[in-house]
Amino acid sequence: MLPKLTDTTFDPPLEFQRAHRLGPKRQDRKGRPRPIIACMLRHVQARQLLQTARTKGPLRLGTLEIRLSADFSRETAKRRKAFLSLRPRLHHLDVKFGLFEPARMWITKNGESRTFYDPEDLRMFLEGLHDTSQMETTAQPSLPPPRTHRAKPWELASQKLY
Repeated sequence: MLPKLTDTTFDPPLEFQRAHRLGPKRQDRKGRPRPIIACMLRHVQARQLLQTARTKGPLRLGTLEIRLSADFSRETAKRRKAFLSLRPRLHHLDVKFGLFEPARMWITKNGESRTFYDPEDLRMFLEGLHDTSQMETTAQPSLPPPRTHRAKPWELASQKLY
C-alpha cells in the first residue's frame, strides 16, 4: 500500500520487522483511526519513505489521510521541541538553521556554521549574539570555528542523544 500511496518503487521491496496498532479498540467507529507503529527492516528505505511522504504532501487512502513520521523516544522528542522553540529567535537574528535527526540543530551566520546537540547550549550561544540592528553598527562576535570532527556512533551514546 505505501509504495502505491507515495508513487515510489523500492528495490528490494519494503519489509517490516513488526507492526502494531496503538491504544484500545474504538467501539463507536467515529473519530480518527488508531496509529500504527511499524519497524522497517531497512533503515535506508524508511528514510526514503519519510522523505517522499514529506515532499509529496498529504497521502490519501480513500477518505482517510495517512501521515508518516519518525518515532522518537520521549527524551529525543523533548529535545527536538526545545530546539524548535528557539526558531523565532533564530529568525529574528537572521540565522539560517536546520533541525536534523535525531536531535541536533545546525546554524549558519555570516557564512560560518556550527552544530548544537543541546538546546540549552544553543540558547546560551544566542544570548551572546547581538540584535541584527546592533550588529551593523558595532563589532559582532564571530561564531566559533566550524565543526571539523564528525562524531562516531559510540561517541554519540555518551552525549545522550537518544
